[in-house]
Amino acid sequence: MLSDKTKAFYLDEKKAALLLGHLFFIVLTWFSLKFFRERMTTPDAAYYNFLLIESGKPVIVHNRWSSYFVQLLPLLAVKMSLSLAAVLKIYSASLIVFQYFFFAIIVFILKDYRAGFALLLSLCLTFRGVFYFSITELFMGFGAAILCWAVIKKMIAEERMFLKNMLVAVILLLFVFLTLFHPAFIVVIVFLVLFELSKDNLKNIHLWALLILGLAWNIARTKLFPLSGYEADKMPSIADIIKYLPELKDFKSTNYFMHFVHNFWTSGIVAILTIYLGIRTKKFLPIVVMLATVFGWLALILVIDRNGNSPNMTEYYYTLFGIFIALPFTDIFFEKIKAKIYVPLLAVLFAINLVGIYKSGYIYRERVQYFDRLINYVHQSEHSKGFLAMTNFQWGIGWGTWAFPYETLLNSALASPDSAVTIYITNDMVRLDSINNDPELFLGPDWCRLCSRTDKLNSDYFKIKSGTYYKINTNQGILGKQPDKLSGIELRPLQETIYSATDTFIITRIELINNTGQVFPSMKNDTINIGLDYHIYDKEGDMLVFEGSFTPLETDLLRGSTIQGMTVLLPEKKGEYIVEVDLCNAGRKWFEINSRFQLIVK
Repeated sequence: MLSDKTKAFYLDEKKAALLLGHLFFIVLTWFSLKFFRERMTTPDAAYYNFLLIESGKPVIVHNRWSSYFVQLLPLLAVKMSLSLAAVLKIYSASLIVFQYFFFAIIVFILKDYRAGFALLLSLCLTFRGVFYFSITELFMGFGAAILCWAVIKKMIAEERMFLKNMLVAVILLLFVFLTLFHPAFIVVIVFLVLFELSKDNLKNIHLWALLILGLAWNIARTKLFPLSGYEADKMPSIADIIKYLPELKDFKSTNYFMHFVHNFWTSGIVAILTIYLGIRTKKFLPIVVMLATVFGWLALILVIDRNGNSPNMTEYYYTLFGIFIALPFTDIFFEKIKAKIYVPLLAVLFAINLVGIYKSGYIYRERVQYFDRLINYVHQSEHSKGFLAMTNFQWGIGWGTWAFPYETLLNSALASPDSAVTIYITNDMVRLDSINNDPELFLGPDWCRLCSRTDKLNSDYFKIKSGTYYKINTNQGILGKQPDKLSGIELRPLQETIYSATDTFIITRIELINNTGQVFPSMKNDTINIGLDYHIYDKEGDMLVFEGSFTPLETDLLRGSTIQGMTVLLPEKKGEYIVEVDLCNAGRKWFEINSRFQLIVK
């Protein structure tokens, strides 16, 4: 027997769920506040926040009405005229608070601690970089999905017919709520019901009714809220699925997944452990349902993005694997394993995955610094609007261009409304000269390029000076012929030693010093394309890479010092390396303005 003193410190299922759960949400909330710029100023989030601030109304797209609830707190912050930083922080944190709301219902009202653990696992097992791309309705429904599972279990256990039927009604309302987050939740709904049917509940008429009514609602939903063109384009027909399934191994999406899946090694361990315990306890059907759902969902994702056109987008759909794995794990694991084993095991699982989420923010943090460099450059020009050439855009950390006017606007206005800057990316500056004479011009995405004007913006948050767009990049053709040397240009890395990130490349910052007395152009022409490149040596000084990854200049070089980012592809082997940075005319000439830094690949 445990002594009374020992019992006080003994973590049973309830204490473990409450302790680990609250620590988990505290960490996620801290992440959401610390990295609010990374989460709230990426493409979709930046556009949503701009619309929310300008209209003062919820931003509902593709008929995903349930996302309204997540926007209540940031809308209130706008109504109260709080600062832009406060609005973005509140929005970022509200996405975590929303999940905690469902966690609280599950553990405090339903007292289903296993479902509570399932929610925690589903929010971290298959989340890495997508944590920083937060305005995606698919994630918002995770808490409601696990609550739905908890209510289904309670319905099965309830013996009083009246209450059982009432719980069925609650579950159906949750089904509606879920599918109004994202159409993909119909897959989760089917999984939840099939999983419970597989647990010796095949004769449960209420579960079969829920499955039929859930599918019927999905058909009705498509009639009431038809799929948008964006969603319809991503929805393959059954004929397409049958046609392309034999070709899965050859898809670009499959290749991307194979390079990406190692980030989820903890999910693999959890899945294997679940399968092992399921076989030991002869719970074969639940394991079959889990595996069929995982592989079926994976096949669907790979078919949808078979051409590899939007690999970053497909990462968002990978997160559902967390639900498909977490439910069987908690359901089977807690029956066989004692608290003294599962508490430290779960604590380690949470810690590893939370650290993984933190580390995966590297590229998003670099993206924010990229915004800052461009914004500072426009501020130096004493303008509030800038044209950035498409050829000078940093695709490795930029990904897309459509939302850049809003991304730069939000980041620049954080200091004050008067510091607001907007930057528009174009591959044809000359063509835009015809409309650049409008001093109140504000350029947006292609489908709404002229929807906004600088004099119509919410001045409590954005004050952009009247004037034309300033050209951040000018053509290197003004140099004349290809130069033999670049007198008056110096460069030096800002860090002497750089450690590798979790990605296959790093972004290092280079200080370029222009002592030529005139602005040095940055945009390539047919014969001149001067930018940053590098050689890589091992620690003994032997050259391993003569020509690395060319990085175009981000901006023209004003007189004096300009900070630019440079992409360096990491060597495959761990170890210490010397990277020698230089300016070069891509594929033609190195200018031997060399400067070195140490690279340590972990």
